[in-house]
Amino acid sequence: MKIEKNRIFAIIAGVIILIADQAVKYVVWLNMCPDSENFIIGRIKVIPGVFHITYSENTGAVFGSFAGYTALLSVFTALILLVGIAVLLFWKMNSKLMCWSLTLVVFGGIGNLTDRVMRGFVIDFIDVCIVWPYIFNIADSAVVIGVCLIILNLLLDTIKEAKKKKQVS
Repeated sequence: MKIEKNRIFAIIAGVIILIADQAVKYVVWLNMCPDSENFIIGRIKVIPGVFHITYSENTGAVFGSFAGYTALLSVFTALILLVGIAVLLFWKMNSKLMCWSLTLVVFGGIGNLTDRVMRGFVIDFIDVCIVWPYIFNIADSAVVIGVCLIILNLLLDTIKEAKKKKQVS
């Protein structure tokens, strides 16, 4: 099996995102978790009222939905990730954008699944309080950006196909 360079670079970038996500979560947990021996504070106001680093344990999914269903979420996420990894490795993708988008979704998903399996919850810490009340993390950001880019790619493909059909008729 030969994997083209674009996929290799995307996967390397995904691994770097995963490592960064886990490393930052560990530092946040080590220093901000109220139960840790090194507890400093639960919130750091970087720009008061705008951007904080806030320690939060999320037992649910997006926006805290399905809170308390960690095992179910873990199994569901693992199944989706298996499909995503198979697509990333074996599916013929005509778009570099789709490859990179899927990589963000897969490795962001792995980051949060790692938390659920190892800790029983996902550590969230990015608190852009001026925008919304939800706290998130690097893995969440990767997933959201990846999904948005997948949607963009699908829209661009649809537009391209519509133009082709219009030219033919």
